[in-house]
Amino acid sequence: MDKVFESDILSKRERVELALSHEPVDRVPLHEQLSYNTGVISLYTGKDFPPFGFTGEDVGLVIRKTLDTCFPFIEDKGTGTYTDPEGFTFRNEHWMTWRTGRPFDDEKGAARWLQDKVERMSATGLNTHTAVQVGKDPPKEKHETFNAQRIKEEYRACMEEFQHHVGETVIIGFSFTGFCDLFDAMGLELFTFFSIDYPRLLEEYMEIST
Repeated sequence: MDKVFESDILSKRERVELALSHEPVDRVPLHEQLSYNTGVISLYTGKDFPPFGFTGEDVGLVIRKTLDTCFPFIEDKGTGTYTDPEGFTFRNEHWMTWRTGRPFDDEKGAARWLQDKVERMSATGLNTHTAVQVGKDPPKEKHETFNAQRIKEEYRACMEEFQHHVGETVIIGFSFTGFCDLFDAMGLELFTFFSIDYPRLLEEYMEIST
């Protein structure tokens, strides 16, 4: 059994499930996001890393040693700017990524972008997001027929890889559908105006994306 403290009685999963059920536990379950702190990773691995010099394997080891539950960890993304096939521009700064440009600048443009996205998702069942480095020719967009079994297998393989690194630590995942996708892509202020002016399009996207 993976233990955070020698005095631990319950397994990590038992502790998390009991806590979520409002049942007594041996101690409070520990949750944190450790992907980004070089000092913490160095402390628990016993290795002296330069800033962001650690690997996903190192992060997984620290999570295994210190946490009961975690988010899927993020590896160093390096630095640089890239644009995806939809025209969004992003900047990487190690563990952070933020949008620096959008293919629209008002709610009408956002609606046109989303309408096109919905039509493509309806036709193919899959909307591809392939990032390319700025200055290089973007690849031609390739939309494949939706394959539920393949999507499930890929997701499972990804989560099993995370689980391999973090041992018995309970992974809490994310869902990137519906509202989260859109207010992330549009920005919260623009999304607010869009959602008021185009409720049917929002509803259509929510339905197809989930």
